[in-house]
Amino acid sequence: MQDTKVSKLFALMKRRWVDPITARDHCGIVNCLSQRAGDFKRSGHKVIDKWIKDAKGRNVCKAYRIVRG
Repeated sequence: MQDTKVSKLFALMKRRWVDPITARDHCGIVNCLSQRAGDFKRSGHKVIDKWIKDAKGRNVCKAYRIVRG
C-alpha cells in the first residue's frame, strides 16, 4: 500500500503536534493544514488545536493533533 501525503499527515498528527512547517517537512503538504484537520474532524476523529506564538506573544499559526476520545 502506498502512503499518501494525507495518510502520512494523519499518522503524524496521532503522534505529535503538527504545525504548517512540520507538515511541509514531513508530509509534503505545503498548505491547507487546517482544511485537512477539519476533514479528519468531520470523519469522526477528535482534533484539537493550539496557537503557536512568536517571541513577542503574537499568534503566528495553529498546530493540530489527533487525540483519543
